Amino acid sequence: HQLVNSPKYRFQMTLPKKVSISDWTHNNKKLAAPKLITFDAYNTLYCSTIPVIEQYSLIASKYNIIEDSNELVKRFSPIFKRLTTKYPNYGKYSNITADQWWAYLITELFQPHSVSQEMISEILRRFKTNKSYTAYPDVIEFIKSIKLKYPNAIIGIVSNTDPAVYDLLKSLELFEFFTPYTYFSYDLDLSKPDIKIFNYVIEDVLKRNPGLINGTVTKENFLKDCWHIGDEMKKDMLAAEKAGWNGILVDRLDRNGFLDSISSR
Repeated sequence: HQLVNSPKYRFQMTLPKKVSISDWTHNNKKLAAPKLITFDAYNTLYCSTIPVIEQYSLIASKYNIIEDSNELVKRFSPIFKRLTTKYPNYGKYSNITADQWWAYLITELFQPHSVSQEMISEILRRFKTNKSYTAYPDVIEFIKSIKLKYPNAIIGIVSNTDPAVYDLLKSLELFEFFTPYTYFSYDLDLSKPDIKIFNYVIEDVLKRNPGLINGTVTKENFLKDCWHIGDEMKKDMLAAEKAGWNGILVDRLDRNGFLDSISSR
């Protein structure tokens, strides 16, 4: 596990080694206290208890639908892309709810089996609870430490997701850390890596807290103390930096090979 931030402010932390919040440094110099820290949601704040498709398969088996999880994985992405094209933003402007959008996906995923509404409802309910996902303990510890060390720092979420995330965050007991600074693609019709979503966040934060900008602190100065943390290089770290923020990559699965480069030193 590690945190890797953008070239603008580069430092690395390899877990399980603990690094104190007081060591928020750059080139052995103290960084300014963070004004705003936002997190991505899935695979940053929480992860699935077991692979998502395996959970689909387990529930389906209760309804006498037996499908190999590997086959479902192969089908999932093309179906997801097709439905996203046909009903953008989880059907928000197609006269269907996000739950109905997922019902279409589930129905098509298990074809040629006949999928009951009861099975669909059980899958949808599960993925709004802590049965499907679990919060990363280290992230919770980190957020609590930030709030203790920097009580004036604003903590929020910026994520490409649908409305189910509200119930899920409450089930995981995470929502209280972020409200009212929750910024989701479904609500805003904006999504990462488009920097417009980061610009929207800044405008909203400043609207709620006009005192953050004054005669001595410009918007440009404020952006230098804004941080976004996520698990995707393009959508999180690089997009945040492009918007003028500081971006941090949480690469728990070493998808970008940073752990390999560290271990070889």
